[in-house]
Amino acid sequence: MIMSKEIFWEEHINRWNKRGISQAEYCRNNNLNQNMFSKWKNKIIPKNVVKANEFVELKVSEITKKNICKTWD
Repeated sequence: MIMSKEIFWEEHINRWNKRGISQAEYCRNNNLNQNMFSKWKNKIIPKNVVKANEFVELKVSEITKKNICKTWD
């Protein structure tokens, strides 16, 4: 069975994501074209997805703050 290009790149992107090394290093170690890797990474990982190790600033409204304070009283 022949693996589709999308599955091939998705598997590599998942492995790279788990290893925590730079994209360039992963591509060198696996004999992959870094430009193609970037192209497929941008297709597979939507830009609005936050990685597990990134923080996102959340704005808390005054109403929410008051409700939180009430639960602690």
